[in-house]
Amino acid sequence: MPLFTEDIQLARTAYDALEARLRSAEERSQQLEVLLEEARAAAAPHQANVALLCDRVIQLEGDKVQARLEVEKLTQAKAAVTLDRLIESMGLATAVGEASMPDRVIPSLSVTVQTYVAPGEPGVGLRFQPPELGSLGAGLSSTSFELVRVPPRAGTPAPPNLYAVLQEKQKTYTDPAWARFSDAGRIVVDIATVFADTGSWSFPYLLEAATEIAGREKNLAAGVAQFAPQQAAAAYRSSAEDLAALTSALSSKPRPVAGDLLALSSALDATTRVARLLRL
Repeated sequence: MPLFTEDIQLARTAYDALEARLRSAEERSQQLEVLLEEARAAAAPHQANVALLCDRVIQLEGDKVQARLEVEKLTQAKAAVTLDRLIESMGLATAVGEASMPDRVIPSLSVTVQTYVAPGEPGVGLRFQPPELGSLGAGLSSTSFELVRVPPRAGTPAPPNLYAVLQEKQKTYTDPAWARFSDAGRIVVDIATVFADTGSWSFPYLLEAATEIAGREKNLAAGVAQFAPQQAAAAYRSSAEDLAALTSALSSKPRPVAGDLLALSSALDATTRVARLLRL
């Protein structure tokens, strides 16, 4: 159909067709509005359900977080040590404390703890209550035990005090006869460092120091062989190797006890006694 025409009839026909299309578009627009309103009306209840569902999801997430916190608290409160292990730990701690006091002996120690008591593997398990669960103290039991020092049998020397042993070792290696060996001077310095830090003494700390000393005394054994009599030098080397072997064995022991510290003191003392017999 041409865009411009002088034929009035043709123009009227074209106008009528355009008007019909306009009315058809308006009718379809009205139908779409009706359908849209119907869809909105139908979706309204579902939107409310969606809102409720969202609220429920948020509530469940909150409950899950709270449950996780409760589980963490209960996990913290479960039995973490057996009674046997607690007694061993207290015995070792007492031995370490006594080792730092050359002129003191701890004859006994009494302990009372407030815990939950539960079956453990092996023996009786103790479950300590974290401070944040103070409101849940019902059911706590008192557990008491006493550690008593057993004196050695008659005729058997008492285990040497570690502090005194280290003092004697330091005194031995400050002798001018040992000045030619650099490791002797390093042992003197190592022991001075240990003495300056008695507040940090623990079995791992003392074992590390003893391991360092054992390594230096093995080095000294190789040096003194050139100056000391053969038999004396061999005895010194043997005692140094025994000390090194003990420190190596104790370093891989998962649960050291008080007796291990006493054995370490005796081994350190043994190398010192042999070193004093050397004529350099």
